[in-house]
Amino acid sequence: MNIIICGLQGTGKTTLSKQISNLFGFKYINDYTICSNKIDEEKIIKFINDNDNFVLDLCYSLKPSNCLKFKNIIPYYLGFVSIDENLLFKLMKNKGENISLKQIKDNITISKKMQEECRLLKMPFYDINKERQFIIDEILLDLKNKLT
Repeated sequence: MNIIICGLQGTGKTTLSKQISNLFGFKYINDYTICSNKIDEEKIIKFINDNDNFVLDLCYSLKPSNCLKFKNIIPYYLGFVSIDENLLFKLMKNKGENISLKQIKDNITISKKMQEECRLLKMPFYDINKERQFIIDEILLDLKNKLT
């Protein structure tokens, strides 16, 4: 079994993935490690097919439709949908993130597309807003229920 955490910069995917690793004993890996710094969905698919007991921290580098190809994964998608772009920009700048307001706007647009694809495929998508820890706790509880 592998756990897939997909999200954009600032969604908390690395924090969540490392918590899953610590709590449930999955080995942590990210898409840049799998792909040697150049994202390649085929390499990620091969990694999932060839490995087990990993939590994969991916930056939307695995389309939700491709998750349907696997029986050995539990996917979660994270994004920014309902948060105000100016507020998100301020929050990310306060965290020291190097991101522009245009990138924030683009990320919200991408998140909305990802949310719609997840909805159509009946896959979990979590809208990350300023209550991030609440959402992370909700995902951890859901995962605990799925693993037991």
